Amino acid sequence: MYVCWQTTGNPLAFVEIQDAWRADNKIVNPLRVMLNGLSQIVRIHSGDASYIVSRYGKAFGSLMAIATATIVIYGRRRLGWALTLWSLTTIVMYLCTGLIALFSLPRYMVVIFPQYMVLASHGFNRFSFSMVVAVLMAIQAISMALWTNGFIWAI
Repeated sequence: MYVCWQTTGNPLAFVEIQDAWRADNKIVNPLRVMLNGLSQIVRIHSGDASYIVSRYGKAFGSLMAIATATIVIYGRRRLGWALTLWSLTTIVMYLCTGLIALFSLPRYMVVIFPQYMVLASHGFNRFSFSMVVAVLMAIQAISMALWTNGFIWAI
């Protein structure tokens, strides 16, 4: 709040910004959002650099959501119905927020912890599981670093 006050003169500036951002947000069909993101794969290499980055972000977000949902559904017997339902509800909830969510999905999918439980319980040796965890942690760290430096596609 102190930083907001020093920067804008209003200690609650973040509340006003969030209200302005929510004005354009509507709950949408998650399947439509997912299909829109997947359709970007065929068009990744056309257009200028900003469009390529935008398409890459949407496609990567959709693929991360599909991968996370697949891992959770595959391990539903070991997880139980509560964790499986929680994980899938979390994925659908993020997708319902619209196309802008596709840019954030890699960061949000990495923290759905039941996927780690599934990967750990399905015969991975210690090294390969450590590599999976390291890659997912790297995606989280890179996404957060890009987001804090103002890259919109890493939100």
